[in-house]
Amino acid sequence: RVGDEEFRRLEEEGQKAIKLADKPQVPEEFRSYRNKVLLQPGALETHDVRKLIDVLLEWVNEVLAARRILLRDFTEDFCDGQILTELLEELTGESLMTQGAVALSESQ
Repeated sequence: RVGDEEFRRLEEEGQKAIKLADKPQVPEEFRSYRNKVLLQPGALETHDVRKLIDVLLEWVNEVLAARRILLRDFTEDFCDGQILTELLEELTGESLMTQGAVALSESQ
């Protein structure tokens, strides 16, 4: 028979395990990289990466053509999330912007 103290300890352990199962597990070595770029210097300038970026830009521009949006640079054009939201809306067919955000963007 398990004693009361042992029972409480096991119950707490079980509760912690359940809570942890709901959260994505990030390996310790990646936790300090939260706001850092993990690419090697010059990686964006390699031929293969540049070609991939060009293909992705072309694809995104084709998807957003009906909305009359033209991307030129991912970093600059996606910085505030508006064009990314437009892309996701176009791909999913769902409206992602809240009424307040729509009113704010129309007033600018």
